[in-house]
Amino acid sequence: MKKYSNKFTAVLMMCLMMVTAVAFTSCDDGTDIDTNQFKGGVHLNAFGPSPVLRGGELRFIGSGLDRINSITLPGAGEITDIQVVSPGEIRIVVPQNAEPGLVVLNYAGGKITTLTELTFLEPIEITGIAPNPVKPGHEITITGEYLNLMKEVCFPFDEMGDSVNVYAEDFVEHTRTTIKVVVPAEARGGVLKLSTAEEVPNVMPFEDEELVVVLPAPETVLDLTDAKPGQEVTVKGTDLDLVTKMQIDDFAPEAEGRAGDAADIEFAYDAEKSAITFVLPDNSHDGVIVFVTASAVKVACANIGMVMPTDVKAAPADGLRGGDEITVTGVNMDQVTDVVFPNVDKAVVPSSLSATELKVAMPAAAQSGDLVLNLKSGKTVAVPIATAKPENIAYNPAPAPAGDELTVTGRNLDLVKTVIFTGGVEVGADKPSATELKVTVPLTAASGVVKFVMTNGETVEGPELTVELPSIAYIVEMPGEDVEIKAGDILKVGIANESLLTGVKVNGDDVQYILNGTFLYINLPATAGPGTTVTLVSGDQSLDYKFDIIPATHVENVIWTGAVDITGWGGMQDLAWGAYDWSQVPAGAKMTIYATPVTDGEWWCLSLRVGDGWNALAGVPGQYDSPADGMLVVELTQEILDDLIARQGLVITGDQCIISKVVVEWENPTETTVWEGTYELAWGPHLYISKENFDGAKAGATLTFYVESASGFQIQLNPADWNSFATVAEWNETVDKVTYTLTADDLDKLRTIEGSKDESPFTGMIIQGSGTTLKKITYEN
Repeated sequence: MKKYSNKFTAVLMMCLMMVTAVAFTSCDDGTDIDTNQFKGGVHLNAFGPSPVLRGGELRFIGSGLDRINSITLPGAGEITDIQVVSPGEIRIVVPQNAEPGLVVLNYAGGKITTLTELTFLEPIEITGIAPNPVKPGHEITITGEYLNLMKEVCFPFDEMGDSVNVYAEDFVEHTRTTIKVVVPAEARGGVLKLSTAEEVPNVMPFEDEELVVVLPAPETVLDLTDAKPGQEVTVKGTDLDLVTKMQIDDFAPEAEGRAGDAADIEFAYDAEKSAITFVLPDNSHDGVIVFVTASAVKVACANIGMVMPTDVKAAPADGLRGGDEITVTGVNMDQVTDVVFPNVDKAVVPSSLSATELKVAMPAAAQSGDLVLNLKSGKTVAVPIATAKPENIAYNPAPAPAGDELTVTGRNLDLVKTVIFTGGVEVGADKPSATELKVTVPLTAASGVVKFVMTNGETVEGPELTVELPSIAYIVEMPGEDVEIKAGDILKVGIANESLLTGVKVNGDDVQYILNGTFLYINLPATAGPGTTVTLVSGDQSLDYKFDIIPATHVENVIWTGAVDITGWGGMQDLAWGAYDWSQVPAGAKMTIYATPVTDGEWWCLSLRVGDGWNALAGVPGQYDSPADGMLVVELTQEILDDLIARQGLVITGDQCIISKVVVEWENPTETTVWEGTYELAWGPHLYISKENFDGAKAGATLTFYVESASGFQIQLNPADWNSFATVAEWNETVDKVTYTLTADDLDKLRTIEGSKDESPFTGMIIQGSGTTLKKITYEN
């Protein structure tokens, strides 16, 4: 569509056109008539006005003009009706058929032609349009003056000023006074405009009378209350042949699986009956059914209100569990598309559906609340439902000692996932049955109400429980979740019964600690890592706690200091006979022995022996002569470590030196090994890795799979229920490892979902796949 602004240049001036030159020809020798303008010959000095109105008077000024016998105007031929005002002035009336061009004055024996063209004042005017109203596709006549100059009729199309245009070549008739044209189907009522159809056109609106375009008109706007999809509707009226499509306006907000905007309705037009028949589609909504014309004008033909289910009831409506089948009865139930349970995002499609009832299975995550029925119309109907909950709850023992096992009896206890004690401590329920569950009462629990958190997320309050606190030292305040605990650092915890504390152990070894009031500061060894056990000792009683310690990447232990002169092959035995635990040293560690020669610049040596008979240590030379810089550095291979462990530790001997210090250091791996071995990936047998191997893993940990170098392989990861949560694969490049990032949801599945292995209970990860051999699996937080 072309857009035009309403601009029409109508400023026309009348003026005399001066003749700058006169062409003169004569049939004689020029002696009979003197044409010299200064000597009184036939001469044209000026003419005008130009532009001039057709039917108006045109004047010529000069000399000897009384001898002019005719004047030729383009399009009008010769004019002989000449008014002689004087020899210096003549006048003519301009015929209606005259056209722009040069004017010729004729006289006996010659003629004068103007060098300036005559132009016309053409006041374009629209005087009427008929018929009005007019039906699209019918002919309309536009009358006026100088319409032959207009090359385009612009019919209104929309409120923005766009138009649907018909050009001169498509006019039925086109004269100075008349334009006949067929009204386009897309035309709307409004102000009609004519245009010159130029690049920058002159546009003339006809504002005296707006064009009225006929629209389809129903006999009456129907009231479709309690309408149903599939219902047939007939609308009678006039000019219904103008309807190009039908739709329902004012649709409900978009819902999954249903239309959210004005969808088209299929219809049939019967010209003989002047009627339109249509069937309400499945996605019909409350709103207005409209006729839509080719010009996009909408005409209401019916108000629609979709039927709603009534007398809706659910059975059973309470005591519901995941997997239970619910029957919902009522009237017009066939209008339901699906249902939404409380706490379940995804809608559930009924397993059966009729006009009077539907059946649907309850998801395990569903909670008490309104079961929402989604209708074809986008509306909803709510039905209250309630889940089965723990009830008739009792405790044994009661009161319950903190740290001891508590047995909870009642009904529906198999729905419990965790138990929250007063004080905010949450404990997982251990394989609950319908009538019983067991939990360990946390040491930080307080007396008060116990809450039971169901697997669907609902919480039920049980009776109050009296908790008897322990008579030993125990932790009541752990480090915050955002606190990083690193090997070699100080671990700070808050404890109760602090006066009863007699010692602290880490992984079974006594460690140094400081007790300041109720806060305990524990010196963590450099060897601490994920799953480290911290033990609080109170006399002959103790309590163990697990901590995930971030391992130290570099461990340096001074295992001995002193001053022992071994001149004459004496021996330093402080690292033998159980004085140092060589089993805690990893293979590859470096041992540095610091010694000073007795005489500077003279020979000296060191020799490494085992405690058992001072025999030679396996895997090392018999002696080291004059080590550089007074330091002997030895890499402790697995062979050396095995010999030290088997034959009573290390004895250092030699000659002509004094030993002062022994240091053992190594780099701790940042990865924690989950599994190591050889497993040829297959779809059976499978690799089972129990949940304990992931105790120290955190959400976001990188799981690394080390494989024989290969490409085109895949590793499928499954929890115990075989509902795979990931497949790690490499199809193109040859690699020796691939990685996967564990999510919180992954870890929850690995630690909680129960399955079986060889007919025994199993919780953890099950691996299968194809294409290579798996050698090791690690994780790194």
